[in-house]
Amino acid sequence: MVNLKRYQIDDLHVIGIEIDLPANPVYIISNTHGFLCGQIFSRSYLEGSRACVCIMKEDRSFNHLLDSCVLSVNKKAESLGIKTGMSGREAIKKMHQMEI
Repeated sequence: MVNLKRYQIDDLHVIGIEIDLPANPVYIISNTHGFLCGQIFSRSYLEGSRACVCIMKEDRSFNHLLDSCVLSVNKKAESLGIKTGMSGREAIKKMHQMEI
């Protein structure tokens, strides 16, 4: 089952996506420019993505994604100034500043 939840971070709106897998649910937070995800995703696979991708340290809930630190980013996210150690909340705000 897939569940969607709308989140507001200051004046920004993002979507939380929960994929309820039997052994381990997967949480993703997304806006129109990219997403925060857990270590279940491979950085090398996501490197060529046109979206900004941040792999987060904690991914057991939406709040963990927002509050934990960035472990890895792809080139697109790096070009926006998103760095390892930054919180998910900070990273998603920087993604929102990206020009379309």
